[in-house]
Amino acid sequence: MNILFFFVITQLYNYNSYDFIEYTEQVLRTKQNINLLSIKPLNYFYDTHQYLGYNFSTAFRTYLDNDVFLTQLDFQFMEKNLLMNIEGVLKAGDSTSSLYPTRKWNDKAASDYTRAFVAYGNKKVGLMLGREKLTIGPSPRYNALLSGYAPSMDGLFYWYRNKFFNIYFWGAKLGTTLQKKLEYVGDTITEVIRASRYFSLHKIETAIWQNFSLGFQEVVLYGGENRDFEPHYFNPLVLYYVYQFNRSTDDNYFWDFDVKCYLGNVYLYAEAMFDDFQYAEDPQGEPNHYVLNLGSMIIDPVGNKNSMLFVEYTRASRWVYNHFVPWQRYTYLGFPIGHPYGCSFDDFSMLYRIKLLKNLDLYSSLEYRRKGETEIDTPWPVPEPRSVDPEAKFPSNNFLSGVVEKMYKFEERIKFKIKQWSVDLSVGLEMYKNYKHEENNDCKNLVFSIYLKRDYSLKF
Repeated sequence: MNILFFFVITQLYNYNSYDFIEYTEQVLRTKQNINLLSIKPLNYFYDTHQYLGYNFSTAFRTYLDNDVFLTQLDFQFMEKNLLMNIEGVLKAGDSTSSLYPTRKWNDKAASDYTRAFVAYGNKKVGLMLGREKLTIGPSPRYNALLSGYAPSMDGLFYWYRNKFFNIYFWGAKLGTTLQKKLEYVGDTITEVIRASRYFSLHKIETAIWQNFSLGFQEVVLYGGENRDFEPHYFNPLVLYYVYQFNRSTDDNYFWDFDVKCYLGNVYLYAEAMFDDFQYAEDPQGEPNHYVLNLGSMIIDPVGNKNSMLFVEYTRASRWVYNHFVPWQRYTYLGFPIGHPYGCSFDDFSMLYRIKLLKNLDLYSSLEYRRKGETEIDTPWPVPEPRSVDPEAKFPSNNFLSGVVEKMYKFEERIKFKIKQWSVDLSVGLEMYKNYKHEENNDCKNLVFSIYLKRDYSLKF
């Protein structure tokens, strides 16, 4: 029996995406196909760790972020191409509303399974059944369509790959909810119904070139009273929108386009997600609802070896992810499925990493964010159906709304390894203007985190 080191890639509960940024750098440095960056973290298992024999691994993670304490325990078993994974989290502290899970036992701690799935895959086909947290898109930080910020979903994931294109599908049930049938500004609706909620996503991308890729993905969020899974929404080869158009349903659709390119030592990507696109002028002035994301990663910038520079800019319109049917809003258990910052914002972030010693890395990052008052659950600005008030108009401002909150964040992080232990220490300063959208409410917050991890692995 041999003890092996087995690195488990996972998106941490602090959602800073450092792991995926490091994974992206690893793929680029080893000159692998950039489509490995499309679906995370499952691609990691099936493209970079093809172990033979049997592997059992477990990882213990402890994370302290200001007044939130998190502990994760992860168990994995891998036999050739078969992977079984179960992971749970225990959370304690005062800031229980900021991260899932939020419901406490005896007002002391909260817990849930964050992963529990069985998967089989190789370089061509794969199938996963169970609970997982996926992020889909070109960004190693936050993607517009599926960012990985929301709680893990229970569902079915499959993929097919060949030398020309890749196809992915992810379908899940998001539970049931008690909601009004419609919600808009000034409505007098009091009746609530129990609505089922379902999520389907499919993605197709080119695979002809190793360093260049075009992708299209579509999501539908659907449900309601007495509605079950729609078999049509399990089909990866058709446009979901056609189904809705011919049946006049109120399903919520999203189209997303992305491009990835790696030239020399520079990785470039762009993503454009459309919640709704106006092909013609709308009588009530409804604008386009969108998220735009541009980013770049430079390996060893200006000849500085063992370093990396990452830059990203994101812009979201005022009403993106929102809907006049409450259960069609793009959230799960109160958390955004798309970008964590929701709607009505723009954000610029930059991160620089340099390796000081063999097992010691230093990260320096800054972020500037502007956030308007509109949220995903803000009531729709015009009545539905439109016949209720044909003269109602959408607000002319489709970007930052109301009193704009501005945030500046600077952070330093040290990561080092001692044998099988990984240790992350970070400290930062957040400076706010108009905090919580209150005029002249300016404040500063000191933020810090400690993250410990140890992996165990057996091969027999």
